[in-house]
Amino acid sequence: MRYTFRRGVPAIHAEIYLPKKSGFQGPLYSALTDGRKPEVVHAHFRQHRARIAEILRKEWPRLAGRLDDGFIDALAAGIQGVFIGYSMYEVDGVYFPAGETTPVEERTQVVRLMFEFPVRDDDSADVVAEVKRYLRSEKNSLADYTPTRDEFRPRLLDVERWVEQVGAFLFGFVLHRIELAIDDDASLRQKEIWLASVWNAVINKFVPEG
Repeated sequence: MRYTFRRGVPAIHAEIYLPKKSGFQGPLYSALTDGRKPEVVHAHFRQHRARIAEILRKEWPRLAGRLDDGFIDALAAGIQGVFIGYSMYEVDGVYFPAGETTPVEERTQVVRLMFEFPVRDDDSADVVAEVKRYLRSEKNSLADYTPTRDEFRPRLLDVERWVEQVGAFLFGFVLHRIELAIDDDASLRQKEIWLASVWNAVINKFVPEG
């Protein structure tokens, strides 16, 4: 079989870091599995809308204010196009507590999620390049961003909506489900839970010809 190269697709690469504890395994697996179920995502956001908005309000106020019925309906309906899978791996983590010189070792579980922006067949190379440029910019809103060509703005609106859906899923669904698990089991409480993200990720595909 012969393969061919496909151009790089804009993407967001996110990783969640958790201690490897048995108490996290069930809630984490169910969150990642349920994340593909539109009805579960819809019910979760409708039930916990106020708390999710509270989580987002300080650092992402625009998204916190977007959690109306229309946004939730659209997120749930399109979730299988937003969240397409994940991978897990474990690492030996070492960190230094504040003020300490002796390291603490802890087995860490990492959940890696790749979110691929849905590039259309009619998107030109210039449009794709502009999408990458927007994702790599420091602007949090399209209202504060200046496209290289004004004709790109409608497509960038699609990018902005997609970014909001990715953020809502990560913080409002996956991490909030972890928060709920901690509420049920105080032994899981952490000083910090890390979610790292790379906004300038690119997915290059090697696919069969034809």
